[in-house]
Amino acid sequence: MANETKDIDKAEQNMAQEETKEKAKEKTKAAKPKASKPVARRPVSVETKAEQRQAVKDFFKSLIVPLAFCGVLAIGIYMIINFVNPETETEPVVPYGYSGEEDPEPLVMESDDLIFTMDQLTTHFTVEQKSTGKVWSSYIDNAATDSRAIPNEKGMMQSNLVLSYGITTGLETVYDSKTYSVDKGIYELEQGDDGSIKVKYSLGNVEREYIAPQVITVAKMDSFKEKMEKKDADLIKDIYKAYDVNKLRSSDDKEGLLEAYPILADEPVYIMRDNIKGSRK
Repeated sequence: MANETKDIDKAEQNMAQEETKEKAKEKTKAAKPKASKPVARRPVSVETKAEQRQAVKDFFKSLIVPLAFCGVLAIGIYMIINFVNPETETEPVVPYGYSGEEDPEPLVMESDDLIFTMDQLTTHFTVEQKSTGKVWSSYIDNAATDSRAIPNEKGMMQSNLVLSYGITTGLETVYDSKTYSVDKGIYELEQGDDGSIKVKYSLGNVEREYIAPQVITVAKMDSFKEKMEKKDADLIKDIYKAYDVNKLRSSDDKEGLLEAYPILADEPVYIMRDNIKGSRK
């Protein structure tokens, strides 16, 4: 019996091994890709190829108009950026200049009913009604020390004129007569024979250009030197040379000097030195 049992167990083991081999073969078959059958290509006719080429041509033709539009647009943008504000040469504008006294009397106009009074140093004015004593001012009193006022607007509050302008790029610039004219001394006052008062303002950031005369009388130069500080008065000697027809040096050309500066025959003069004139050219 023992021998029969061993034979049965061995037979079962053999059968199990066979089943395992069969399953392995089936998995190998399943994993192995099937050979694909060749697909037959459909022949393309000559007419189809011509249609395809025509379709490509039509596509590129359709891009011509959009590309042309984009090119024109790009040129337009370039023109706007570079030529909207072309730089043009303009002649310099000579500004007005206040030439009155340091402590002048106010300018006054008067009628039967009103009194107009203008301060020459500020161009502020008042109008008084004689019958009531009521006064109207062209400015806001104490505006400079008003703590509630915006700093940029204090100049406007003390101005007779405020100018605002814009340029093509849309930026706006504001000039007030106090900050950009009166404080810079580039204004002018005129009172006519009929009592009328005219104020001329130059507005903006003005670069001053000082021009020294080539020749000036000693009397006039001395009057200027009296108002100068000593260091500035001493500088005159480096710029000018004094000439007196009765006290000329042996190296001076009397005839040439009198021909060039006839005023020298009447009074002494200062003449700008040659090296200074050359450096100013």
